[in-house]
Amino acid sequence: MNATTPVRTPLLALILSAAPALGAAPDLLRRAHDAVGSAPGALTLEGERNAFGQPDPFSLRIDDAGRYRVEIGGLRPQSNGFDGTTSWEADWNGSVRELHLGEAEFERLYADVLTSRWLGPGSPLEFEATDADDALSFQMRAGLLAGLATFDPATGLPARIEITTPGAEASIEFGSFHAIDGLSVPAELVITKTMSNPASVTITDHRTGAVNDGFGAPESAHRAVFDANAPAELKLRIAPSGHLLTPGTIDGQNVGWFIVDTGAGVNVLNMRAAADLGLEPQGSLLVGGAGGTQPATMILGNNLRVGPVTLEDTWFIGIDLAFLDGAMGVPIAGIVGYDVLSAGVVRFDTQGPSLEILDPATFDDRGIDWRDMTIYQRHASVDGRVGGEDVTFRIDTGAAGQTVSFHTPIVERLGLLEGRETSLTSVRGVGGSLQIRTGEMDEFEFAGITFRNIEAEFGVEMVGALADPWIAGNVGGRLLDGYTIIFDYPGARVALQSAD
Repeated sequence: MNATTPVRTPLLALILSAAPALGAAPDLLRRAHDAVGSAPGALTLEGERNAFGQPDPFSLRIDDAGRYRVEIGGLRPQSNGFDGTTSWEADWNGSVRELHLGEAEFERLYADVLTSRWLGPGSPLEFEATDADDALSFQMRAGLLAGLATFDPATGLPARIEITTPGAEASIEFGSFHAIDGLSVPAELVITKTMSNPASVTITDHRTGAVNDGFGAPESAHRAVFDANAPAELKLRIAPSGHLLTPGTIDGQNVGWFIVDTGAGVNVLNMRAAADLGLEPQGSLLVGGAGGTQPATMILGNNLRVGPVTLEDTWFIGIDLAFLDGAMGVPIAGIVGYDVLSAGVVRFDTQGPSLEILDPATFDDRGIDWRDMTIYQRHASVDGRVGGEDVTFRIDTGAAGQTVSFHTPIVERLGLLEGRETSLTSVRGVGGSLQIRTGEMDEFEFAGITFRNIEAEFGVEMVGALADPWIAGNVGGRLLDGYTIIFDYPGARVALQSAD
């Protein structure tokens, strides 16, 4: 390894023949090209990342073809990568999944920025000149990410990337750089996303040359244990709001009722319950929801048990959930989401209702008509059609009183409010309140089923989860009445079975 002192040197190895000749762009690219040399092929970067108020070991390996692997150590070890075909993530609970849509786009861009490939040949971005002499706009070639790259007027070197895609707003600020065999790569970056915690990356060591294979996703090492002697069916209580509640224990202590929610990307622990258990915060972060973002903490809860599943050494997001007590009819200890559900096969019968978490090792899947399930932002999602477009819907059993809520970008793009009688109302979720419109949706398709004349919600604000342009909308519990939904998380597939 070469441990060097960060220096102010040019960042990018640009090949002008691969860049667009637009407006002020040639001059901007030419200045950068004059200051940099040729890019090395394979590259390894090591240092630390700070995303929760604590530094964690960080490394990135990338080869000549752009395949890469990122490793983050510490208390919450995780990794992600691209094997040349598929983007993937292994999270802190050992669950492994493919990355899709906006998640895949951002992680690929992030790796290219860290290794100074984002403006070189083979860049995933297309660039255009702007009215400013020091900025280029960009668009992901095969995606929705778009934004603005700003350059230092004195040196022509990149200073800031701003992603402006609604629902995915983020910025990347460049600090100092390392010179590596004629290429300069960032020694310091600060990444700020609207819907999550700011993160800084500091690179202290680097090397060039051949990188060993190992860019594929690892085998799942989910820290869930199934009790074969316990019933798969959860004990349920139906809240006045229609939400499903189930009891849970942490380290053997009964902590009360948890909301069971396929729309929750993580497990959540009420700060009141954390205090009762004597659990201390292990870092801070921002979490996003329907209404935007709000501060939260990371809490290590050791062993969480729900029904037959024990999740060992699990992390919670700590949030004040007192505002839910009234709607739920009982004090709420937390929310059970993807971290628990992804361990197995979840069978949810809306007529009972009943909910089972089944061990995938013994689950009998014969005779089931499966559809592909996309796990996007750790939520179960499935295909559909709206206005003649192929789209993706998120399945959110935690939205108990909701049929379907269309995201603002598709509402605007397809003109879903034009000629439609609607009324304005507001809803509250994590992050605050936002306004929506309600009215009747004449027709749309979800998971191969056509629904007609359904009371629906329509986003009107580019705020929170409803601003996400990769998802057409949220399908809630009311639309699923009369169906049994089977979520095979390890197999990335879903089935809807009608009672008829």
